[in-house]
Amino acid sequence: MDASGLSDVAIDEVAYRAEALPPSHPKAQALARYKAIRQERVWNLLAEFKRHCQDCYGDRLVELVLFGSLARGDFHPTSDVDVLAVLKDLNRRRDEKLPSDFQVEAAARTFDLISLLLFDKRDWLNGELALRRVVSKEGIAI
Repeated sequence: MDASGLSDVAIDEVAYRAEALPPSHPKAQALARYKAIRQERVWNLLAEFKRHCQDCYGDRLVELVLFGSLARGDFHPTSDVDVLAVLKDLNRRRDEKLPSDFQVEAAARTFDLISLLLFDKRDWLNGELALRRVVSKEGIAI
């Protein structure tokens, strides 16, 4: 049971059905409570993750942004936490390993999987226009 009064199995079952229910329905209210609790938990986790990234990357960290279903508010219990990090002088081999210990520990502790996308600043500014549009539209700076 979590603070919303639902077990994990009940949350999964309710989440996919409650969105079509009127807001006054008990299952819709339970889902709303769950979402509020999860959003608070995720923001606490993201504050920790930001500190960890600042420690790992130092002044090379240009931007850290939450995007995807949690940023839009249409997440489900199994939704991951999509985060974009833009770095100066990205070295994939080195930089992808740095936050992984935190990601594993966080998943074990909170059951929230942080999916991190790393971009070099030059590549971010000059590359994938579709992803940049999505992140600029729905992203929330961390």
